Amino acid sequence: MFPNQFVNVKLLVDIKRDTVLVPVTAIQRNPRGDFVYVVKPDNTVEVRKVTIGATQGDVAALDSGVTAGELLVTDGLDKLAAGSKVSVQVATNATAQKSSQ
Repeated sequence: MFPNQFVNVKLLVDIKRDTVLVPVTAIQRNPRGDFVYVVKPDNTVEVRKVTIGATQGDVAALDSGVTAGELLVTDGLDKLAAGSKVSVQVATNATAQKSSQ
């Protein structure tokens, strides 16, 4: 390598199995720690404290706080409070749609 050149390196340190992965846009922070808004069956939200494991890009692995299959709010978070009523809209995968056309 020559001066002013650099290399990005990713090192595999550990493999986690059966881990819940969530978009980092769902994770909020306040002085008491990290939390997410979980959508309950009656379409209201509850604040749930989470423990973040590792993050890579736009995905975070959660060590605790959320179980697989629960719906999290990722948009309009600045307008929410515990007990707020929400309208659920499932996100689509734009890449998968383009490849199927």
